Amino acid sequence: MPNAQQVQKYFNIFARALRVVEDFPENKAQIFALENSKEISIETRTFLLAKFKLDKEEFLKEIEMLIVSIEEADESCKFVKALTMCQFLDEIISYLDSCDGTFSVFSLVSVYSNNVVVLDEPLNGNYKETGIWINPKFIASLLYKEDPQQDYPQRLFNRDGYMGINGDLNNISYIKWDSSLSITNVIVPNEFSVENSSCFKIAFSPLLNRKDLLDTDIIRLDRGGKTFTGECLKKLNHSTELEKSFCSAWSMACKANANILFAPEMLCTEIMAKIDNGFNSLIYKMSQEKLLQGESVADITIMPSYWRDCNNSCQITYQNGEILGEQFKFHPYTDKKNGRMESLKEINKKEIILIHIPNVHRIVVMICSDFLTDQEKWLENIVCKQLLPTLILVPSFSPGEQDFINSLSIAKRYGTSVIWGNCCGAKAEGENQIGGCGIVGMDNIMRFRDVNKCGLTCNDGQGCIFTIEIPLKLTGNKDNDTISVKHLLNSDKI
Repeated sequence: MPNAQQVQKYFNIFARALRVVEDFPENKAQIFALENSKEISIETRTFLLAKFKLDKEEFLKEIEMLIVSIEEADESCKFVKALTMCQFLDEIISYLDSCDGTFSVFSLVSVYSNNVVVLDEPLNGNYKETGIWINPKFIASLLYKEDPQQDYPQRLFNRDGYMGINGDLNNISYIKWDSSLSITNVIVPNEFSVENSSCFKIAFSPLLNRKDLLDTDIIRLDRGGKTFTGECLKKLNHSTELEKSFCSAWSMACKANANILFAPEMLCTEIMAKIDNGFNSLIYKMSQEKLLQGESVADITIMPSYWRDCNNSCQITYQNGEILGEQFKFHPYTDKKNGRMESLKEINKKEIILIHIPNVHRIVVMICSDFLTDQEKWLENIVCKQLLPTLILVPSFSPGEQDFINSLSIAKRYGTSVIWGNCCGAKAEGENQIGGCGIVGMDNIMRFRDVNKCGLTCNDGQGCIFTIEIPLKLTGNKDNDTISVKHLLNSDKI
């Protein structure tokens, strides 16, 4: 098995090949149409296959010499060779500790272990030189074409819709890096499979319906030589009720065997946000109590977002309360009606947490207006085209829903399902939007209000959850593929 140094060198060479491909000025798909591309590709692949039979150190020397020759070449065939090289290097990657017929990267990324793996650096070490940031990529939920003899997988996306050649790669994805963006890859142990579970269950709790949850201040906000009217959180009201409702919702999600629980933005109290030695204290305490009773717990809890020092972020915790990462909000909400904007602190380096659950989903959390903003076409060009998530979770505290509904269609064209959750206390007078979901492979947008059982009375503060069961194996047959959305109250037998 290659050692960590050899694996790092492998990804550095891979990044250099990707850099050449990215330097092709037209649509990358047109590389396939260059003159003599088929012959050049076959010749390059034959060379690589022969060199792969050598020992790993010799193989790395050979492909390094190849990429040097490609980089120095002037003719257009360099793009065909680089593309073929990228496809080949992607195909032979294995994340297992066995290297039969593959190039195992286990020594650098031990993902199929019992522990969560957190990577806050790319797989390649030369990202500053190449401008390429390589992320791991694993099989996610698939659309299966029904066949009388055998099911076989189909794409849920348009592969040429992604940035560069991301759609043609199965074991890595990459972004065009600059100093303003970084990715933290969180890889959860491989505990799920299509064979063992037919659905992935998400739970969302709106927490409370009180209208005075947020006590805000209006402040002067200076940005880029301009002065804005800013709004910041001064105090979170009804903290005890929020904590009680959240704990109840978490317990309900565990009983319902939910894989993930999330809740609205802005509603995290100091007690809910407390950290002790890298663990969320509240989740740790509740999970230990559950485990002592022999009960299961939610695999991932996305805490309500916490406002402090003009930052708005949510902790992402594992089963036992271990903090896997903290997702910040980057784009402020603008209240057009009242002429003010969220006084978010400007963040020069935006960090996106990408959660991988092999064989299940690649998940991104986008807090409210991060999902809606047109700035840099953040949802489409940055998140969907480069990170390739299969599921986006959107916690919000918003008076309306139409902007969220409109953005669902953007994500779905890239094979990305979206679940949006709102707080009952945030909705405008006369409105009853509390969230919904748009699932790839399904035509309809499902709104939580359509299954609501409490009449938005908040169940007398006892807490509730909405559960969404997403099939891991879609057939594309509308009669067979169904999404179960339920509203569960604390008084229900789960």
